[in-house]
Amino acid sequence: MTDADDDSSAGVSASATLGPLRISGAFIDRTKQIPTASFLTIFGAPRAQTEDRRGYVDASYTGPFTGAWTGVARAGIDFNSYAGAYAYSEADASVLQIDGADSVQMSGELTLNRRARQHMFTLGGDVRGSLHNHQFASDDYGDLLDESHPSSVLGLYAQDEITIQPWLLLNAGVRLGYDSGFGANVAPRAGLVFLPRPGSSLKLLHGRAFRAPNSYERYYYSTMEDYGFTLKPETIMTTELVWESTMGSHLRTAMSAFHYDVDQLIEQRTIAASEATDGGLYFVNAGRTTANGADAELEAFWASGIAASVGYAYVHAKDPSTGGSLSNSPRHMTNARFLAPLGSVGSTLALEARGVSERLSIDGGTVPGFVTGNVTVTRAMTTRLDLGVSVHNIFNTGYADPGAEEHVQRAIPQDGRTFRVRARVRF
Repeated sequence: MTDADDDSSAGVSASATLGPLRISGAFIDRTKQIPTASFLTIFGAPRAQTEDRRGYVDASYTGPFTGAWTGVARAGIDFNSYAGAYAYSEADASVLQIDGADSVQMSGELTLNRRARQHMFTLGGDVRGSLHNHQFASDDYGDLLDESHPSSVLGLYAQDEITIQPWLLLNAGVRLGYDSGFGANVAPRAGLVFLPRPGSSLKLLHGRAFRAPNSYERYYYSTMEDYGFTLKPETIMTTELVWESTMGSHLRTAMSAFHYDVDQLIEQRTIAASEATDGGLYFVNAGRTTANGADAELEAFWASGIAASVGYAYVHAKDPSTGGSLSNSPRHMTNARFLAPLGSVGSTLALEARGVSERLSIDGGTVPGFVTGNVTVTRAMTTRLDLGVSVHNIFNTGYADPGAEEHVQRAIPQDGRTFRVRARVRF
């Protein structure tokens, strides 16, 4: 099958700044053809595609507030829309299923800061309200899904950074949250920062975070209701040791070691087909998952505009059900970047390389690792117009990503050498 992987997108964005006020907005539309026969659809069906749209308007104020307080106030509205068309074969006839979701969300946030002697206080709150949150699906025979679940999330947070000594800081804070679907939650965090010399820091960080399952995870699959499956929020405890240092005027280094402990991790699974059921996808809290790792990065930069960086990360994440490694979780990842100006102001050459080690697929096999490279040349035609040409996967490397539960393939091949042209106009 050829010409079954089309991808087209368009977008527009704008922003305006007047003193401490900033207003921004954007609209993005992307249509993607589906070549993988996911969800048991017809392989290579030309009508199988998805369309994503997002638009938002955001306004913010940054500056002084009452008394000695300064901070940021922000408010915005966000629109998201998704529509998918999936072609199925029933009794040798093509059945087209349409599904999608659309939501309208309003949000606001206020953060205040004030220094008092050795303390730097931060107080704030945020609110997110889904005014409209609708999921739907239908096929040639009628409606399959019609779920509307508006929701709201509230949060209050406070933090104090205490200067114990000029070379030692203690940072402690807590966020109190409320989710309309799951109630209250508490997310504390703390950090001890050691400053051995100017430009260098050693940080010991610890914290807890919370994520409630979204509407797709809770309501999309009928299997969830048919079998009485329910979901709990995920929580994560993180501990990190971070070293950052600037050496001279050209080099910056960063290294960290970390341990993540995730409880009630939400995972997608499949009910095996049998005489009593044709199988089905669903989500479940898989239990406790841990990850240990380390990463390092070296950056170099010069006044001429030349910049380069190289980074490496090692991560070992354990599957809660088997004790082995998680699928689609590489142990080793590397990246390198180089940026240099080209003659006229605003014209640049950018080189990038990325490497990923082998990964487990959901069938217990492995997908080989790979290294790819990209080249991008950007030229400033005028003060308002930039043109860019990119070559992605310049060496035409053949590689694949592990498939998920909804895919027939254990590994999905990715694009070879790809050319892209971009024009950016500033008003």
